[in-house]
Amino acid sequence: MEDISEILPITAFIAIIIFVIKEVLETSRRSNGTKRSVSAIKELLKDELNENITAFHNLFACINEDQDDDIYPGALEELKTMHEGEFYYNRSYQDGRLISGRPLPAFQFGKFTKFAPYLAENSRKFYKKLKSSYEGIYTCRHLRDSFINYVLFDAEKIEGEFSVFREYARSQRQDIIADLDTLSYLVVGKAINEKPPPIINK
Repeated sequence: MEDISEILPITAFIAIIIFVIKEVLETSRRSNGTKRSVSAIKELLKDELNENITAFHNLFACINEDQDDDIYPGALEELKTMHEGEFYYNRSYQDGRLISGRPLPAFQFGKFTKFAPYLAENSRKFYKKLKSSYEGIYTCRHLRDSFINYVLFDAEKIEGEFSVFREYARSQRQDIIADLDTLSYLVVGKAINEKPPPIINK
């Protein structure tokens, strides 16, 4: 009959091996679960990214409308309120004929804000890159708000302030594109399409 002192170490060793295997499997399961969750979040962030890219193109198209002032001297700029508080930008002759127009949609952060806590806890490296790349969208929101104020409140156009703002906005464009490119690579795997939407002429 075997001495129990010799059996116990073997039993303990086997128990340790089983415990380690279980822990490895559980860690792998959690890791795979996190990867699937992050992949699903990326899919949901794609829609928000596309909305923000469209908003970016439209915003800078409106900002750059002053670059043909020599062709349309004295052109008027106005914003019309659309459904749900959205704005539509119009540029027209003083007699009311439309030169160009386009929507000026708001920038979106809802999905990023919703998933940020989960990503910060479970995928910190990805979250840090994602958060940093959203800085460009926050800048766009600030520029959009300022643009709306300048168009809606004529008093703020005094002494060329609107022109100074437009030059400042244009100086931010490349940094914003860099952030959007990073965001697009993180979510979609490729850079953004820089081709702007067409101007609506009538």
